[in-house]
Amino acid sequence: MPDSAAPDIRFENISTSLGGEVVHQRLRAEFPAGQITVLMGPSGGGKTTLVRHLVGLVPPDTGRVLVGGRSVWDLDPKSLKALRAEMGVLLGGATLFEPSVFGSQTVRENLALPLHLQNVDEESIYATTAWWLRTLGLDTVADQLPEQLSARMRRRVALGAAMVGGRPLIVLDDVDLGLDAPTTARTVQAILTSQRRSGATMLITTHDIDLAKAFDGRLAVLANGRIVANGPVGELLTGIDGAEQFDRRFHVLDWMGPPMPEAEPPHNRYRELTFDPQLLITAAIALAVILAVVLALRATAGGPLSP
Repeated sequence: MPDSAAPDIRFENISTSLGGEVVHQRLRAEFPAGQITVLMGPSGGGKTTLVRHLVGLVPPDTGRVLVGGRSVWDLDPKSLKALRAEMGVLLGGATLFEPSVFGSQTVRENLALPLHLQNVDEESIYATTAWWLRTLGLDTVADQLPEQLSARMRRRVALGAAMVGGRPLIVLDDVDLGLDAPTTARTVQAILTSQRRSGATMLITTHDIDLAKAFDGRLAVLANGRIVANGPVGELLTGIDGAEQFDRRFHVLDWMGPPMPEAEPPHNRYRELTFDPQLLITAAIALAVILAVVLALRATAGGPLSP
């Protein structure tokens, strides 16, 4: 198993445009080593692109991505390959086939491959893959090829392959897409147990608020091209049970973004002042009339008005 120390992750002034659309705007974020960070935000908001910056698939237009102090996009090919070997990655985004799964290998072989690459002994490989197969509800299809499985089950195969190697950095993009009611609770518990044993740094993206709470780590919210909140899940999601509350707290629907880089504290309440435009117009007209009367009286009196 890898014995490298878990790295921290830093994004420094990341700006990215894809197809003429701005995805990230001077984005900055730090995710601590050895902890789980859940990344949330609206669909199409740039989470998957940020993950692809991190794993060395898509370069940002400007800025730096650092993993354990190493600038991903300044590495030579050999060093980048070595860095990727320290990552367990579940890729997300819209694809016809699951890109993290080898179609020519069975489910069991897909899960065992990362362990073979690490020269793990056969007994440990069998025990580890058997445990993950049971956990992910894949034990009954272990000898089938990915093309024989549903899309959801293929996602779970890819999830297992990302997790089995005990690598110091685990990146799980759109993790909820592979889970269903029978497997969610035990899969979350398995990920938590694995992280505690390995001390890995984990970045997990999801749209599921309950799932984010279940991981009980840190939360980063990506909206309007930047990270607008970054802190403990328990604090940032207190009182949030649905998407509408989430959007309101983190100003997701405000194209200008929140007025401050942090979300509102859960227990604070801000007084909101509103103005009726018609009242403002009426007041302005009244003030102009009064001023005109005063000037007319002064002109009639031929000098300053008496008190």
